[in-house]
Amino acid sequence: MSEHLRALVIILVLAAVVFKLAERPLCAAAIALRDYRRRRNLWFAVTLIAFFSHSFWLYVLVAGALVFHYGRKERNPFALYCMLLFAVPPFNAPLPTLGLVGQLFDVSHLQLLSVTLLLPAALRLAQTPREQASAGRVTDWLVGAYLVLILILTAGDPRLSFTVVLRTAVTQVLDVVLCYYVASRALINRESLREALATFLLAGVMMATVSMFEFVKGWLLYSSLDESMGLTWGYGSYLSRGADNIRAVGSAGHAIVMGYVMAICLGLLVYLRLFVRPVGMWRLAALAVFGALACSLSRGPWVGAAVGILLGVAMGPNAGPRILRFVGASIVIGIVLMLTPMGPKILSYLPFIGDVNNETVSYRQELFRISMLVIRQNPWFGTFDAMANPLMEQLRQGEGIIDLVNTYIAVALSYGVVGLAFFAGAFFSAAFGVWQVHRRLGPRDDAESEHLARALLAIMATITITIVTVSPICAIPPVYWSFIGIAVAYARWQRTTAKNAIAARPVRGPAYGMRPTR
Repeated sequence: MSEHLRALVIILVLAAVVFKLAERPLCAAAIALRDYRRRRNLWFAVTLIAFFSHSFWLYVLVAGALVFHYGRKERNPFALYCMLLFAVPPFNAPLPTLGLVGQLFDVSHLQLLSVTLLLPAALRLAQTPREQASAGRVTDWLVGAYLVLILILTAGDPRLSFTVVLRTAVTQVLDVVLCYYVASRALINRESLREALATFLLAGVMMATVSMFEFVKGWLLYSSLDESMGLTWGYGSYLSRGADNIRAVGSAGHAIVMGYVMAICLGLLVYLRLFVRPVGMWRLAALAVFGALACSLSRGPWVGAAVGILLGVAMGPNAGPRILRFVGASIVIGIVLMLTPMGPKILSYLPFIGDVNNETVSYRQELFRISMLVIRQNPWFGTFDAMANPLMEQLRQGEGIIDLVNTYIAVALSYGVVGLAFFAGAFFSAAFGVWQVHRRLGPRDDAESEHLARALLAIMATITITIVTVSPICAIPPVYWSFIGIAVAYARWQRTTAKNAIAARPVRGPAYGMRPTR
């Protein structure tokens, strides 16, 4: 039996166990049983098609038709998107043009979901009449301005062909607009938000179990799938950190992307702690997510997760006792670990403290220093040939590449300070909207609303910190645009709820007496 089929057996066994354990608590808390089982079956179908197709384009045709068919029946299409997001690594290949034109654009698993699932959902949402909401309007403008700027700069560069402009427009719509629009407009109430976030966590726990298996066995289960589909993919290969530790990848494509997803799932655990019963199931999910985050051996997600956890603990009512409990538990765990042989080993992997692969930290510092010099040459709108700048040659690594392991720098180099302001502003405005709406309108006796606000703010902090250490590869952009949209959806839901509550209040008479008429 070939390697990818042996890996399939392991993946199916692990997935069956996770789906079985998660069914009762998640269906009791957030997802209708019928929807849960349909999405579970579709996850298995997409996985089986990928492993047995032996052709990427056959997979695209069959899986795309299946997702499109069931997507039309979905009550919450964004929840299905979350379920399938990590079912298959984000393989990509150039769309065949039969020699009629040059290369148009690459097609990936992520873009397949956008075309077959999010695009039909977006068209239905656009045709559905709804009230105009003020919440999220600033974020809408910032996202729109960012996209318009990209298209103007691309179309205005005489060195770029019409094909490149068209490719840029299509990829921005698929990777940015659809994720943000469907997330911000489809999740209209408490139930749809809870369902989508629970489904994302389920998909994350699924990948976590695979990742921990990979770390323990030293075998990346998806590493041979691209070859079986006739692809040569640039990601998903074996990476090590330290003497003999293989970094787990799962279906994310890269260890740091997997760690990024796990760090986000920690924030979701804060929210779903209210609903998942029995508590043992929640603890098991938390153990899987923490374990996979550790198995990624990725320092950026570790720092992002730490900031997110601290922010989640420090916000909300009764924050003082929570902080004391958290600090006390952290100290006890740290002391216990330091008394074991694992303690020094763990310290050696920590950023700025440990000494394992310290050159990655030094490279990021050098990348920031040199990139600032290059950005100053074209500060406002950047330039598309920044990588050809002689200063950047100092960053070329042994593999012959210049690795832009900082999303903000990648944006600033290509689109300048203006593009970076629009990009970073979308994160800030979405997070500020959650904080402002919950602070002003969130009911004080609504535990779910309070936990969800804390979780979303923690997740936004986690994302903004983590992408400082990684380039926008694989699922990183779709995930952060989706969570920006989810934050806007939360603010819109709260404003709508408060507006309806005000409208439903009985109209009281005047506070002064009136002389009765005769």
